Amino acid sequence: MLVTSIHKLDKKKSLIHLDEDIKISLYNSELYKYGIREQTELSDEISREIFEVLLPRRARERVFYMLKDSDKSEQDVRRKLLTAYYPEDIVEAVIRYMKDMKYIDDRRYADNYIRGNRRQKSINRMKQELYFHGVEKSVICEAVNSFEEEWDLLSEEQQRIIHKEFIRRKYDFRNEDEKLKNKIIQSLMRKGFNFDDIQSVYRKLKEESET
Repeated sequence: MLVTSIHKLDKKKSLIHLDEDIKISLYNSELYKYGIREQTELSDEISREIFEVLLPRRARERVFYMLKDSDKSEQDVRRKLLTAYYPEDIVEAVIRYMKDMKYIDDRRYADNYIRGNRRQKSINRMKQELYFHGVEKSVICEAVNSFEEEWDLLSEEQQRIIHKEFIRRKYDFRNEDEKLKNKIIQSLMRKGFNFDDIQSVYRKLKEESET
């Protein structure tokens, strides 16, 4: 395996370009340890140590560090590892291991995401964000449906968010300001709230202001 070029990433690490369009990141101390220089061949022994031992172990450690404080989706983990120049085959092997050991579980991630964000975000917004994080649509639907028993509570929380937005904007229901009302509605819709839900909360608040 030929080292075609080496570029410094920072004070500690360098990006090594190998033939077959392979890129890996190593510490500068490791370049010295393995005698890696431009236009030199990596021996089979060194290649095996780097690709079968060093990088897989380091990738697993990186994922454990990523998961230390919160769940991550499979796609988020994949993106992080690829961005850090781990070879694709190593990335996929590490992800398989993490999924087998249940360290990565997109269904659990989606459940926790909905549970943690339902007081601040609309259902539509949460669906969009989960999809952005690479969670499959079928998994998102399963997660949303799993809250069916709590749906009344979830609906109340969503309505509370809409309610808060009208209160935050100090909307006067007795002296209607159509311009401000439309701004509030548009703002809520951009956040993923359904127009009918917004109107329902608006009518309820208006009725309460008139009693």
